[in-house]
Amino acid sequence: MVDDKLIRNDIVWIISEYIGVEKCEIVERIDTSPSLFYYKVHSLERPGNMGRPFSDIFMSKIEAEEELLNRENADYKDEYDKIDSLEDLLKFMYAHMFSDEYTDWTGIKVAENKALEFGFKLKK
Repeated sequence: MVDDKLIRNDIVWIISEYIGVEKCEIVERIDTSPSLFYYKVHSLERPGNMGRPFSDIFMSKIEAEEELLNRENADYKDEYDKIDSLEDLLKFMYAHMFSDEYTDWTGIKVAENKALEFGFKLKK
């Protein structure tokens, strides 16, 4: 984690929902209220700027990757623990299907492992 005094041109690593860990440069801090702010960052790996909350910014790639893995594992456990029956599994699968734009790989992994508990293997 970083302190909240990042300045323009600082190099950081961010967690992005769809990309994972990405190297960026701080553009500016945006204060939306006295206690709420985010940073505008410029990606050094692809075109474009984006806003990121303080909780998604890290000073090292390793820290960012560890946090991303922790978040993915927590999401996995939350989803996994919600499935207690075949009906739950089917509902879960319909909500987490493969997509051309975005595939929820964590959700698919949960479904495959829960299916094994119920005695069958899912095919793609």
